[in-house]
Amino acid sequence: GNSVSDGGITITATIEEDFSNLTPYEKANAPRIEFNETVFNFGHLKKGEAIDKEFVFENTGKRDLVIRKISSSCGCTTVSPSSDIIKPGESSSLKVNFDSRGKNGRQNKAITIITNDPENHKSILWVKGEVES
Repeated sequence: GNSVSDGGITITATIEEDFSNLTPYEKANAPRIEFNETVFNFGHLKKGEAIDKEFVFENTGKRDLVIRKISSSCGCTTVSPSSDIIKPGESSSLKVNFDSRGKNGRQNKAITIITNDPENHKSILWVKGEVES
């Protein structure tokens, strides 16, 4: 018989994809996320003020770009793109609303975007500036 013994192997799945075994062809034909800017410096805000920023990006690759997850360390509100799937050659944007209430001093906040782009699996956008009391 072809019975397979269970050697007690547990398989855990995470959203971290493994791109290490991609062939050069697959890499060449992969999706690619490109932001026109990755740092937003809002300068000076008075405490209590809020500011909006739109980060524009494009899929310059050959396959559909899939946005798996967006997380922010800033307690700022991120508005996801209207679609999680961006076709090759299409642009989309991520809107960020930074509210300075309850914050003080220098701000350096990160927003992490997880995609299926093998080269930029994790893109990080920065929101920086100074909140004055």
